[in-house]
Amino acid sequence: MEKIKMIRLVCGALIVGGFFLPWLDMGEMMSGLAAMVGAEVSTAFSGYQLALGGEGVPGGEGGFPLLLAVPFLGMLVALINSRVILFILPILAIGIMIQFAPVPSSTGGDPGITGWAFGKILSLLGLIAIIFTGFKGGSNTQTPMSIPRYFLFLCGQIGIMSLSRFLYQWILKYGDLDDSGTKLFPAITLGIVFFAFRVFDGITDPIAGKLTDSWVRKGFQRRTLLWTSFALAPIGLTLTFLANHSHSKPFAWALLTIGLLIFFVGYTFYAIPYWSLIDDYAEGNMKVRAKLSNLLGLGIVLASGIGFVASGALIEKFSALDEPDPLGYSMAALSFGGASVFLMILPFFASPKRTNKTIKNANPPETQTEKSSLWSGIAQALKHRRFLALIALFGGSQMSFTVMTTAAPFIATELLGGSLGDVAQLLGPLLGMAVICFLFVPKIQQRFGWLRSMLYASIALSIVYACCGLLGESLIIGLLGESLIISPLMTASVVFGLGGPMIAVLLGVEAEGVVDCAKERGGESLVGIYWGAFNFVVKILNGIAILLASILISYQESWGSLAIRSMGFLAGGCLLLGVGFYYIISPNKKNKIPIS
Repeated sequence: MEKIKMIRLVCGALIVGGFFLPWLDMGEMMSGLAAMVGAEVSTAFSGYQLALGGEGVPGGEGGFPLLLAVPFLGMLVALINSRVILFILPILAIGIMIQFAPVPSSTGGDPGITGWAFGKILSLLGLIAIIFTGFKGGSNTQTPMSIPRYFLFLCGQIGIMSLSRFLYQWILKYGDLDDSGTKLFPAITLGIVFFAFRVFDGITDPIAGKLTDSWVRKGFQRRTLLWTSFALAPIGLTLTFLANHSHSKPFAWALLTIGLLIFFVGYTFYAIPYWSLIDDYAEGNMKVRAKLSNLLGLGIVLASGIGFVASGALIEKFSALDEPDPLGYSMAALSFGGASVFLMILPFFASPKRTNKTIKNANPPETQTEKSSLWSGIAQALKHRRFLALIALFGGSQMSFTVMTTAAPFIATELLGGSLGDVAQLLGPLLGMAVICFLFVPKIQQRFGWLRSMLYASIALSIVYACCGLLGESLIIGLLGESLIISPLMTASVVFGLGGPMIAVLLGVEAEGVVDCAKERGGESLVGIYWGAFNFVVKILNGIAILLASILISYQESWGSLAIRSMGFLAGGCLLLGVGFYYIISPNKKNKIPIS
């Protein structure tokens, strides 16, 4: 524990030291303006300067006083050994940095300008590192997993989900780019193509699950499969966003379809073995398995946050024009792909020490089951009513999250009159609240069980998403149309943030539920099949969600803002449909739903 205390003290020093180093660098723009008037002006401002304000400092004389809380919170978490404090306060500090520190997104393409100078990055890294030390504190149980191994495992989810969130968020906005009245890809056609690939993706999931289980049955480690697929999805994403208006239509469509094909093949053959590792790495320890499952949900939220905060700014920065253009999307996709290809191989090195050697026939006896055909295994999984209840609930939540991810850029630009950079102010509070609430997911799961937890969270989240359809500067209904909280954008931030706790519950119990259902019916030998069956259904539903969103977008000219608002109502409806199907297909209500 002394080592952990030392790490926290070092992190506290990074947070406080970074606060007095540059947070905002105005670069060549500020130097040029100063030279024009014959003056010398500082181009870099530390967090301390931004907090106090003053003449020539962004924010004026008043500054941004809330930023003073960042070093205070940094010192507090470095000295206090409370798991709750170590989780909540760093998230609060990161939220203050994102929400109140000035970021010149509107001029982000100018040379040298950055709202994330090295001092701000140091403070951010210190806060993130302290969060991970919370996994160690307070635990008296010796397990084969350590903090670095948990972190390596989490990196894979951040990598693959950053790619998928980038694709879902920007694919329709990318196709909607206009040049002399010509769309890059018509919305409905693009939606149909994307839906077709989601169906293809769903079909390949059971195949990947079967191959994964066969690989393990032969005595090989499941994690070795990561080497065969970790680079495919990043390559596919880059190709998907490579087309522009100068290309002929057949060539542009060829780039898009080839990119989507490579992306979804890589996504499937990476994700299925990776997600199945939670049981391998837990080695029978239920607490470790629950932690790994929770990390998969946390990875989705963190990846979504990275995508929402960084992707819009990168697109604007790399665009050659004053507004987002195909070059900006291409370079942003390349940046995400380059970072993810490194993160996605790290889970291979997260294996507990006792399983580093491959030993034939070392698997439990239950893995040596009689081989069954691929589709009979899927049919067996889909006859499991408890498993179908999970698919119904999580399918609805996945569809709703996909719709809202797609809708966020349109809500920010069309309903709120902002820019792509404002997407972070919508989804940032939602994801920030979700990260904080992940701390309480295990207790909620123990209290209600994973099925009931998903049920209650789905109903509550449907209300929040429906309210998102009432946002904007002007609305006939008038419920949330005005600036109820300071401004329409701030009102939208609060509404989106209310969905964070429910997102945490839904994502935190997913992996645990799938593995629990598989082990209930056939042990480790069916984990891959169950993941394949789960994704087979959920990915097709996600494709339908994208198709429905693209149809609504195509009605923008005739429906106006109602087309965008309808996405919020659609997302809420998807959740309620999931709840309805849950009641139809769930096991006998007289039987108590297991808590596990």
